Amino acid sequence: AAEAKDLAKASKILDEMIASGGKSALNSYELANVYNLYAFIYYSREDYARALQAYENVVKQPDIPLAMEVNTKFTIAQLRFLTQEHRDCLYRKRPGARVRKRRRARVRAER
Repeated sequence: AAEAKDLAKASKILDEMIASGGKSALNSYELANVYNLYAFIYYSREDYARALQAYENVVKQPDIPLAMEVNTKFTIAQLRFLTQEHRDCLYRKRPGARVRKRRRARVRAER
């Protein structure tokens, strides 16, 4: 439905899935993708506040792929800039700390 630009139908499908207990049946990666779809829908409707919240929910999920985390954080920064939230474009923690930590752990595991 989202690909066909029927955003209302796509949102309804996601809402029904979450309301029927689907949220607890999903792993963190699948849930991150659900939030990513919500963010796409909200962004397409120019509801930037809700899009930001959905993207924040994506990065809150544990064990998402590194590329998804980095791309989502970049998108959050772009949206914050777009909505004039310049001060919040910068993460208060070092933005690459989690990325570097995960990368080091992967390198160690490969040795």
